[in-house]
Amino acid sequence: MKLKILFTMTIIILLCSCGAKGATNNVVNGKDTDIPELNIVINNYFENFDDITNWSPYATDEFVKRVYSWCSSDTSETKSIKEMKSIYFEINKNSLKLTGYTIEEVQKESSDNVIIFVTREWEDGQKDQTYYSFLKVKGKWKVDDRF
Repeated sequence: MKLKILFTMTIIILLCSCGAKGATNNVVNGKDTDIPELNIVINNYFENFDDITNWSPYATDEFVKRVYSWCSSDTSETKSIKEMKSIYFEINKNSLKLTGYTIEEVQKESSDNVIIFVTREWEDGQKDQTYYSFLKVKGKWKVDDRF
């Protein structure tokens, strides 16, 4: 009986500790958005930045199409999202890797639209700055654009 209880408790602990990378981390690097759900999406997007397969769940389809078009110069809109992701991955598989990010500024445009100004750090020591727009789509926050 004690072994059964111990086994059950171990399974419960393992199940509770497993989950998506960053899924419970609502603390961001830099300024806080004050929206815990958005913080989680931002963390997950940047933690998975180097693999479109992993970051695309945190993005709108329109953003996926946009980054595909930027990187491939294909504006035909004849490919499926799945095909776009595959081609984008191949184009970027040897690109510089993101090593860090810091949110410098948060602009709440509306209750469903937040823009963040971000400093990104790359594996070669370079830094750049850009803006990202996040939209609330069907109750979930998604990255929708980069300026």
